[in-house]
Amino acid sequence: MNKNGLIGLMVVAGILLVVGFFWFVGELDSGEECVRVETGCCPCANGGEEICVLESEVKKIEDAKNCSGDVFCAAVYVCEITSCEYLEGECVAR
Repeated sequence: MNKNGLIGLMVVAGILLVVGFFWFVGELDSGEECVRVETGCCPCANGGEEICVLESEVKKIEDAKNCSGDVFCAAVYVCEITSCEYLEGECVAR
């Protein structure tokens, strides 16, 4: 390979690296918020579980609940999450 071909290949590789970097960073910081969501039919104030997820996942979790009919919830306050934060690639509870 001649010198001009090698330089051209290096320029193309550099451009691809820069574009890939900005795409990757954009995926990590999509501007989406982490929110608290209850995973079952009972609220955490009545024994239910809560987790932190991206806003885009809330509907999927809500749709997966099968809360038809009578649901027995314990009178136990187990709420522990005060806020949710996106940290190191995932939503975490605070």
